Amino acid sequence: MAKPFSDHLRDALFNVSRKINYPLTPPDWVSVNVTLRCNLACTMCTTCYPEPDNLTTAEIRGIIRQTASWGVKTFNPIGGEPFVRKDMIDILEYAHAEGLWVTVTTNGTLITDDIARRLAAINHVHMNVSIDGDREANDAVRGKGVYDKAIRTIENVRRFEAELRAENPHFWPKEINVNCIINNRNFRGLIPFVEEVKRAGASKIQFLNLFGYEEKRGTPVTNPLWFTPDLLPGLDQRVDELIEYVKNDRSGFKYVNSVGDLLLIKRYYRGQLKPHNAICYNGFKEFYINANGDGLMCDGHLNFTADTFGNIRHMTLKDMWTSPKARRMRDKVIHCGFACIQDCYLRHDSDSLGGIGRRAGGQALGEMAERARRSAAAQMQNRAAAIIPMVNQ
Repeated sequence: MAKPFSDHLRDALFNVSRKINYPLTPPDWVSVNVTLRCNLACTMCTTCYPEPDNLTTAEIRGIIRQTASWGVKTFNPIGGEPFVRKDMIDILEYAHAEGLWVTVTTNGTLITDDIARRLAAINHVHMNVSIDGDREANDAVRGKGVYDKAIRTIENVRRFEAELRAENPHFWPKEINVNCIINNRNFRGLIPFVEEVKRAGASKIQFLNLFGYEEKRGTPVTNPLWFTPDLLPGLDQRVDELIEYVKNDRSGFKYVNSVGDLLLIKRYYRGQLKPHNAICYNGFKEFYINANGDGLMCDGHLNFTADTFGNIRHMTLKDMWTSPKARRMRDKVIHCGFACIQDCYLRHDSDSLGGIGRRAGGQALGEMAERARRSAAAQMQNRAAAIIPMVNQ
């Protein structure tokens, strides 16, 4: 199905926003660390730590209302493990009632039958279930028994959806995506793993990549799941096999990664990628809020907690998004020298204005330029309005 012209225009606005370091359009989604607590202790995780001042239910509902009124289509609760919160399913139902698509990321181990039944009933809540390979590989990283619990969660949601569909033939099942981080324990069994999650009822998969170093008290430490040189030829072979499998898969199962992105994996783990190989839209594509309300962005060194561009308890989403501090932090992203090829920050449809123009039949460039001109003019006018009173004082 051809994209509507408004989507081509939005693609162009992201491209120009990154060029001028000013957001001409709202983000694709708003992500909130609803908690930084987790019931697991995964060996590669650096995102779970004590946070005594978590956002309240009322505060998260306020973020949801702002997201919806801003015109952002998707709300993305993450963590930590979101379902550590006892109010998590209520938050999801509230976001759905506000008209948002919701994508919740979970390890799948805390979803009881009651929660699975309520999840199944919400059409516009999609799930990302984190499973890092087959039972042996996943449980070596995430803990014994975690694989079976995550698979059971997928199966349970599908079972309750089947019951709902029996009552209402128009009921539409949700997307269930499996997030799999490629590492030195699971790379040999990626294709059998894809087939396992298909049988469980997943509808798509996203392959993610490790960060090579972790910050331990300010000192870079090599990730223990990283690939040593002797493993790289085997990784190449498995990636090539995976690409052929993806190319020939006619099952309707979806792959978040393009074939081109999968090809980059081999160079990524050799440290050979450059930023132009995978253009990062962090700070443009996603509005990321921490569990205490801070606005977060990558600092150019894969550290998301080094600084903040405001707090949702004291500022609106829009004011944070367009603040001078956010602009300074985006500058670090734009000039980052590292290519992390995480799909959550890639936006290939925005990489080339020429490509956007060709896909839109040549119409998008002119309208994009005019809208960018109007946005820039309005920005200058607002700045002048703020400066004049100070000059007259």
